[in-house]
Amino acid sequence: MVVDLYPDNESRLQRALQLSNDCENLFAEADRQKAAIDKSLADLKASFDKIRAHAPVPFPNQKVEIGRGWVWELPVPVAGILTGIAAHKALTVLWVRFMLSRGFIADAVAARMFGLPSWWRFGQFLGGVVASVAAAFLVQLGIDAVEGAVRRAKLREAIGNLVTPRFVLKRAVMINQEIETALSGFAMIASIQAGKITEIHNVDDLRSIEALLKALASSYEKQAQDRINKVTDDLVVAELKKLDASRGSWTNEDGQPDTTKTVLDITAVMEMAFFELESEGEPATALA
Repeated sequence: MVVDLYPDNESRLQRALQLSNDCENLFAEADRQKAAIDKSLADLKASFDKIRAHAPVPFPNQKVEIGRGWVWELPVPVAGILTGIAAHKALTVLWVRFMLSRGFIADAVAARMFGLPSWWRFGQFLGGVVASVAAAFLVQLGIDAVEGAVRRAKLREAIGNLVTPRFVLKRAVMINQEIETALSGFAMIASIQAGKITEIHNVDDLRSIEALLKALASSYEKQAQDRINKVTDDLVVAELKKLDASRGSWTNEDGQPDTTKTVLDITAVMEMAFFELESEGEPATALA
């Protein structure tokens, strides 16, 4: 009778795959968030343009560069919501997905920004037939031909290398949700005010709209900042534990995420990525 000395290796494999898929799902949510944020910014810009076309309201534009290639010219009250919120590290997640979709940075560079292991690839292990995905995952880890203690060590390493990046991504997505909510709410009210503007001819009423929009921008910025401040490390960890409990995840060897980690500073990695592209004769600019 052959005794399997490492019966948990299958659980380790499934957990490593699960964590990898969690990271991919969080990036997919970042895709959705960027689209929603861009739509709100476009709607806000259109509303303010309409208001400025019918009233002498002093709302100049301000350039806001969220990341290289992701640039908006926004009315000052709108720009203030983005620049006033200390969440640029979280917005980096959205920028990276944007740049990946344009082919301006490679998977390896993007993965490095989030502390993901070098073997990790966007979308490679998401979906598909479970057995096929697992087999491909083992090949990617370089352990498809080994068993026992070696496979156990590599799978433990894979789990350990994914726990903290999953935490970093989850925290960023939770913060970006608050930014998305603030911009969406402001866009809705600005649209209502823009719809009224052609019916208003009294100077005092026009000034009241100006004052209202400024106050709303300040209010939404404060609300977003207050809610972002509530996205504590403990809350993020609790949300991930809730997810794992809901699906009966095997978390025996997860350990604790390093909550001191965040998305890497965008500047150095970004410039390196663009330098590499330019060296290869590829375009190094993108349009928002």
